[in-house]
Amino acid sequence: MAQAFPEIEEAVRRLPDDTAIDCELIVWEAGRLAFDRLQQRMHRRGAAAARAALAFPAHLVAFDLLRVHGQNLTGRPFSDRYAALQALFLEEGLAAPWSLCPTTTDPEQAATWLVYRPSWERSPAAWRRPPPRCWAATTRAGACGTPTAPRR
Repeated sequence: MAQAFPEIEEAVRRLPDDTAIDCELIVWEAGRLAFDRLQQRMHRRGAAAARAALAFPAHLVAFDLLRVHGQNLTGRPFSDRYAALQALFLEEGLAAPWSLCPTTTDPEQAATWLVYRPSWERSPAAWRRPPPRCWAATTRAGACGTPTAPRR
């Protein structure tokens, strides 16, 4: 996959040795996620991959730090791992194509992130996803529990 995403390969090389970040590979187009562009890029190599990287650059949205400098963090609470992820971003100067996924323990803030507004809908009465036991707005961004009592 590294051959198809040269900008991502370069970004990953900036990480310290023996580091594992749980993240999502995405491509943006016209202000929204473009999964079709991501799929198209997966099969490109060489000069075609370099051109695709310029036309539709990929990004890594990081949301959890699993291992850093060989130290396994998976036994720690998410709040500790996220703080370590924020510190890693600062220490290593991680910037585009890296992006840090926002997080909150505030149910009201989380609810604002979970409003679904199709690009063709302009009315303020946007659709809202029902809050089941685990709910999410996008891949890997969400909350577990209920909106009034999120679990950590």
